[in-house]
Amino acid sequence: MLQPGERFLDVGCGWGALVLRAAKEIRRPGHGRHAQPKPVRIRVAADSEEGLQGRCEVHLQDYRDYPGEGVFDKIASVGMFEHVGLRHLKVYFTKIRTLLAEGGWS
Repeated sequence: MLQPGERFLDVGCGWGALVLRAAKEIRRPGHGRHAQPKPVRIRVAADSEEGLQGRCEVHLQDYRDYPGEGVFDKIASVGMFEHVGLRHLKVYFTKIRTLLAEGGWS
């Protein structure tokens, strides 16, 4: 559901499948936040045909530390509940909502 010009964040991007697909197939810039970004960075750096370099950013960063408000039009998060924990879900969803632009989707 990404559209031209939209900004995408995948929180806890794992192996980077969503970020890489957004950059390859949909040709949208993708941002991933994960505790182990190295495998995704290696895939992006190794890619010369798809042009992933410059369209994907993957960072080692806690979701609570991401700066700004209304930064992304679309936010995905797969499998983060077990990492965030039930006691911290309110903080998690509040932060995600803060990062989501007006009219954006998560």
